[in-house]
Amino acid sequence: MVSLDTCTRLLDSLQASAHEDELTRRRRIGHALLRLFDADVFVSCRSDTAGKFVDPVWIGMSDSNMQKYQEYFQFHDPLTPKMRALGRAAAVHESMDPTDLRRTEFYTDFLERDGLREGMNYFPARPRPGTLDLRIWRTGTPREFCGEQIRLLQSSGDLIQGLLPAGKHEQLVPRPEERSLPSGLENLTARELSVARAVARGLSDRMACKELGCSMGTLRTHLSKVFSKLGLGSRGELIALLAPYQDTDVNSAKVPMAWLVEPD
Repeated sequence: MVSLDTCTRLLDSLQASAHEDELTRRRRIGHALLRLFDADVFVSCRSDTAGKFVDPVWIGMSDSNMQKYQEYFQFHDPLTPKMRALGRAAAVHESMDPTDLRRTEFYTDFLERDGLREGMNYFPARPRPGTLDLRIWRTGTPREFCGEQIRLLQSSGDLIQGLLPAGKHEQLVPRPEERSLPSGLENLTARELSVARAVARGLSDRMACKELGCSMGTLRTHLSKVFSKLGLGSRGELIALLAPYQDTDVNSAKVPMAWLVEPD
């Protein structure tokens, strides 16, 4: 059970950090959350206008591993896009089967390097550039987070989101009526676009094949055509291009016909 004392310490840390710069405040909040949830690793990022995770703060994770995440693994992450799509606090196992997760390079070459075993993340229900996420992990012997702790992370995340608003990143967001999809998408077929969107959500080739009902060879053929038509050279570039448009409202943006057609 989470004690009243630990909740009080969290609120005290939020109030005490009001005069500090943002990164210092976020680190102070991170330490309070680790005590609150009896956890070992804290990471918090903001999202930029391209959907990438920026301005990270981390506690309990090695600097080299965090650098690898920023440069590579955030673009080859089968887990976090699923958790972000939930728009709430959730345990890792709610978003991805632990057995499937352990088979990925994201687990073996990133999570395992710092011994991350059980985690829960908070993402806001209405994400926009500049909003914060909260990622809490336990190391060592696996210990799942209980429902009460997940609900408390939700409440904490909503509170922290209000105290540390989007700020400079929010100013870069175009109004919906001004937003157009990236140039070149109109040249993609419906099937190519469905492949592009699956990859932009962070799915591995195997997971994308399962979702789209196609073979590995077919998927990679379509992906090669996507790269060629959009002038891209990597999955990372594709993710950065499409991430902000995954939930685009067809009534508030200029959407090519292929975006609206279900693949056959």
